[in-house]
Amino acid sequence: MKYAILLPVLLLTSYAQAAEASKDEMCKRWGDLAVKIMDLRQSETPMNEVMKVADVKDGASVTRQIITWAYEQPSYSTKSIRERAIAEFRNRIELQCYKSK
Repeated sequence: MKYAILLPVLLLTSYAQAAEASKDEMCKRWGDLAVKIMDLRQSETPMNEVMKVADVKDGASVTRQIITWAYEQPSYSTKSIRERAIAEFRNRIELQCYKSK
C-alpha cells in the first residue's frame, strides 16, 4: 500500500525529467519505473490501483503497457525469486526501449 501512495509522485517526477533526458537516460528511467511497477506486482497490489495512477500522466499508454506486461507475470512468495523477477522485468523493458531508438 505504501508503494501505491508513492507511485504518483514517482511517476510525475519520472515523466517530467524524461522529457529533458537523453535517450539512454530515458531508457534507464523507464527501467526504474518498471522496477517500481513490478515491485507492486510482486507485492500483490491490485492492478486497478496501479492503472489509476497511470491514467493521470502523459505517457500513460506506455505506462499502462508496462503495467499490463508486469501483471502478465506470476508473483512469487520467495524474496530471492521476487528480486530476480523484478531485475529480469527491468531488463526486458530497457531492452525494448533501446531497440526502439
